[in-house]
Amino acid sequence: QWFSTFSTCDPQNKVKVVEHRHENKDMSWPEEMSFIANSSKMGRHKVPTEKGATGLSNLGNTCFMNSSIQCVSNTKPLTDYFISGKHLYELNRTNPIGMRGHMAKCYGDLVMELWSGTQKNVAPLKLRWTIAKYAPRFNGFQQQDSQELLAFLLDGLHEDLNRVHEKPYVELKDSDGRPDWEVASEAWENHLRRNRSIVVDLFHGQLKSQVKCKTCGHISARFDPFNFLSLPLPMDSSMHLEITVIKLDGSTPTRYGLRLNMDEKYTGLKKQLSELCTLKPEQILLAEVHSSNIKNFPQDNQKVRMSVNGFLCAFEVPVPGSPTSLSSPTVTETSGCPTLNTNGSALNGHVVISNGEPRPLMPHLPETPLTNGIANGHVTHLQDSPFTGYIIAMHRKMMRTELYFLSSQKNRPSLFGMPLIVPCTVHTSKKDLYDAVWIQVSRLASPLPPQEASNHAQDCDDSMGYQYPFTLRVVGKDGNSCAWCPWYSFCRGCMIECTEDHASVGNAYIAVDWDPTALHLRYQTSQERIVKEHSSVEQSRRAQAEPISLDSCLKAFTSEEELGEEELYYCSKCKTHRLATKKLDLWRLPPMLIVHLKRFQFVNGRWIKSQKIVKFPRESFDPSAFLAPRDVEQHCLSSRSESEDLLRVGADHLSSISHHGSALSPPASPASSRKSAPSLSRTSSPSGSPRTSSLGLRTGCLRLPQLGSRQRLSNSKENLETPPEPEADAGAEPDALLHPRVEPDALLHPRVEPDALLHPRVEPDTLLRPRDNTGLHGIYNLYAISCHSGILGGGHYVTYAKNPNDKWYCYNDSSCKEVNSDEIDTDSAYILFYEQQGVDYSQFLPKVEGKKMADTSSMDEDFESDYKKYCVLQ
Repeated sequence: QWFSTFSTCDPQNKVKVVEHRHENKDMSWPEEMSFIANSSKMGRHKVPTEKGATGLSNLGNTCFMNSSIQCVSNTKPLTDYFISGKHLYELNRTNPIGMRGHMAKCYGDLVMELWSGTQKNVAPLKLRWTIAKYAPRFNGFQQQDSQELLAFLLDGLHEDLNRVHEKPYVELKDSDGRPDWEVASEAWENHLRRNRSIVVDLFHGQLKSQVKCKTCGHISARFDPFNFLSLPLPMDSSMHLEITVIKLDGSTPTRYGLRLNMDEKYTGLKKQLSELCTLKPEQILLAEVHSSNIKNFPQDNQKVRMSVNGFLCAFEVPVPGSPTSLSSPTVTETSGCPTLNTNGSALNGHVVISNGEPRPLMPHLPETPLTNGIANGHVTHLQDSPFTGYIIAMHRKMMRTELYFLSSQKNRPSLFGMPLIVPCTVHTSKKDLYDAVWIQVSRLASPLPPQEASNHAQDCDDSMGYQYPFTLRVVGKDGNSCAWCPWYSFCRGCMIECTEDHASVGNAYIAVDWDPTALHLRYQTSQERIVKEHSSVEQSRRAQAEPISLDSCLKAFTSEEELGEEELYYCSKCKTHRLATKKLDLWRLPPMLIVHLKRFQFVNGRWIKSQKIVKFPRESFDPSAFLAPRDVEQHCLSSRSESEDLLRVGADHLSSISHHGSALSPPASPASSRKSAPSLSRTSSPSGSPRTSSLGLRTGCLRLPQLGSRQRLSNSKENLETPPEPEADAGAEPDALLHPRVEPDALLHPRVEPDALLHPRVEPDTLLRPRDNTGLHGIYNLYAISCHSGILGGGHYVTYAKNPNDKWYCYNDSSCKEVNSDEIDTDSAYILFYEQQGVDYSQFLPKVEGKKMADTSSMDEDFESDYKKYCVLQ
């Protein structure tokens, strides 16, 4: 290496520039990223360390990638597969949807470095560049989702290592009332015909998706593969909402706590609220209150959203059809002078509210002239008005201002307090209107003192001589200007006299103008803030703060949900789209189970992160309770047809071997043929004990080919291995073990005893263990956690993983240190990695005898050639 220093052209700056060049042939600058990638191999970087306890350098906000890689790296059978070099025998460079083997090659090289035990940290430059090349969304220096990166990594490894080189076409058939076992095995067989790799063997499971028509009850079931269990957080898949209910009787408002689904509509909110406050849903009017005014009336068919600028209130309104409400509103018309809106423009005889607001209630106007000078008119009611039977009242007081244009504008109106919903019909008089307002505000005003207890200040209170300490005025929606007078009159609202005349308001909004002296002496501001809290508020808040369990997440995942109007299901029986219910269940569990906690959710048009704490077991996690129920009797009755399907698959398997020139063994004895052939004979042995077939099946018990087992589906472009036979004769020829002779008649007409069909033996654990051939139980132990701390769009990812030495390590980018199990930050867990108990790692390692290792020299040359074109300063 050498350094050169030189001064800049400007002598006044006196800035020195240091150029750093490595001993490259072309003396290039800046140094090649490939040199950095290879520099870790230099002796000066080698430091003895525990195998697997190696960190990954942060290459610019790449902690999300490092966390996912460390979790996958600590998957022991997958790491054994790469360290042993098995992946070099299975590279699929012709897969059109793969990455030409680059992903598997780069990941394999990185795993070998991580588990060499000679380095404290490694820079995953080649793998990062490969990921960015095939997925540009992971390029750059922005924070990304580690689950998305993990999904891309596993999918890329699978396609690069897929043993199926030419994927056949498979038809997706409807369940059509067939048994679940039949539909599930058919779907799984189709999946394995197109996807077979170490990733499928380890991480892929199967889900049952059931849709039921709510009209005819028809059930349609599908079985889909999965490699993640993305579980919703029950308490965070629902919103916590506190809503205040204000009744017409003037009682103290009551606050209620609700928990609603994220996609719940206001109709459901009303139903849940009505169960708590004893009001009918049709008596509840929801309104968003902001700055002492009602800004919005949510519609019933809208989704519930959290109010940003205000808060949601529920007002009691008269029951439709009652004497205090209107039942048949009509269009409002006026005779004489046209009605004016708040801006003073004529509305051609029809009264509407500007800006698309709901049209208000228009009670019958008296024939006498109005006090504001508007000509006589005849007014009826507006059609389809949500204001039917009530009007909105706003508290208002006058405030002195120092800046004004006219002397009449020295005082300006100001809104305060909580707006009111006041009943108003064609039969309501002006005095009734005052009474209705007073009923609701009387709790806010102190009572009148006795005459003998009066003082000088109270003597100055003009409101003492009146029945009400306020006056009502007709105003517009903003509450500041008159709804009847033109704007140039600067009217603050025409007063409604307290008489027995009909309340000819002609508008949906009125202002409660408090007398200044009464407001100062009698109005109790502290009463505004008094709200009774229902017990549901405390329960809802406690549920919001309490941790949830992993079982509750699984319950939410497998719970039945109703599909809405916008998600109508096409029923094959009704021949039309219908409302339906949908339910997910686990059907087949993989040896390595990845659980993704959905902390990042898209709610009301924006992404949010849930900080909910999830409690999960580290050992003996049993998800079998969430497996779809199996019908034992139905399964046994259908076992004969399923065995014929498996025999057909076996025949295809042997024919594929024959097609590749694999000679079958010489004719063997019938006894040895029965032992070596993959038949499903259910005959009993003379001793009465159940006979075990070559597939490890007991008499009368059907077990389907599972992931990780030696029972493989055939493919025209691969070298298939036949399963070892546990019951082969000791003196049998080796070639007979590898290529058993199967009689054609045994494939077409398998021997099945009638008694075995009528009384089949089914092991109890076959219903709970989808992978029966591997001999595993559905109990899992935790071996890795990907944690995210901080906020959405930022934060930091850290991995905790259990090393084969039975110690836990914390992988924080380039740092890796041993930690105690109680030091693991489980509160911020994002992705959980579980391993099934008793898993045999060797069964997932393919046999490579006779196979040719892929030539990767061209891949290295391609990588170096492409990498030189990719200039990055780091």
